[in-house]
Amino acid sequence: MRIYLIYICILFNVVFLKNLTLHDYDNPSANHILDSTIPYDNSDLLIVVGMLGGIEFYDISNPEILNNLNNLQLTGGGGGQGGGGGTKPNCIVALNDYAYVTTNRGLGIIDISNPSNPEYLGIVSGTNNYILEDLDLNSNFLAVAAH
Repeated sequence: MRIYLIYICILFNVVFLKNLTLHDYDNPSANHILDSTIPYDNSDLLIVVGMLGGIEFYDISNPEILNNLNNLQLTGGGGGQGGGGGTKPNCIVALNDYAYVTTNRGLGIIDISNPSNPEYLGIVSGTNNYILEDLDLNSNFLAVAAH
């Protein structure tokens, strides 16, 4: 019995505690996490997309502290004026001052020049009739998987 206990303790330490760091993330509004990104040009910013509760922005410049900057709720179908809500984010990528997010209403654009106060700019016209799956950036090109 003692050998089994020692074996379980060693197994637990080797498998479960190796390089594990726990952080308190202050019960974010965004939950049921779908995607996250660290912008290519700003390694101090983490953007987390939740199926419920919108998009969370975190300052990760100090690896010991996960600092929540803001929560962004996507509104309406475009133009940035709101008008109805219900826009659900899915996948996200970011470069420079903008984040691009696939939603149930099309391709959304977010101004992230001030991550503490991100601004949802709306939906790109002509993208609302597609089921958008994933997206990626390469230089000045944005590729979106749709069907």
